[in-house]
Amino acid sequence: MPKPVRPPVPHPSGARPPQLPRKAIPEHVAIVMDGNGRWAKARNLPRTEGHARGEDSLFDVIETVDPRGLSPQHLTRMVVGADIDEYGCKPSTGYSWCESKKKCIRAWEESCDPQEEIARALADKHQWNIDDIIVTVSKSDAKFARGSVRDKSSEVGGGMFLAVKIDNQWEIAFDGNGAPDCTLLKANYSIPQDFLLGICD
Repeated sequence: MPKPVRPPVPHPSGARPPQLPRKAIPEHVAIVMDGNGRWAKARNLPRTEGHARGEDSLFDVIETVDPRGLSPQHLTRMVVGADIDEYGCKPSTGYSWCESKKKCIRAWEESCDPQEEIARALADKHQWNIDDIIVTVSKSDAKFARGSVRDKSSEVGGGMFLAVKIDNQWEIAFDGNGAPDCTLLKANYSIPQDFLLGICD
């Protein structure tokens, strides 16, 4: 449904657009939609809300632009950030779908692979040097992960881990070589059975 066109808000000074000759009116105007994410972050809102507000402002500009001297063939509207893929992500602004997290992310802001975050959780739990361990994630989704961890200096050995994402942070539910308390894992973390195959059959 088209957004209702609103007349531009008069400038407090009473200033009006200058009367320009036709040849002085540009045929192409670029609008860089920058700062929407920072605007949302400063207000503790999701980045997507910042982009939505920026989109509103963009349409205010487009729909209330002074059309004097412009004919349809002179008005080109190509907006970076208006493209949306099948997942609802905006590729032109750097977003792509992360299957393991079930959301759109930008790779330079957030890793899709939970490996690094889980390695940090393991290092914090055991007071290990994160540079001394190798973590391999064998199965993961937005909330659960399973894999192995070993000392970098060792070619063999190591142990397995089960991790759960709580309040946007990975928590180690179990790690080691022993048998976990399956009843406790299911009761405290609600770990799905497909993450427990071969462990809690």
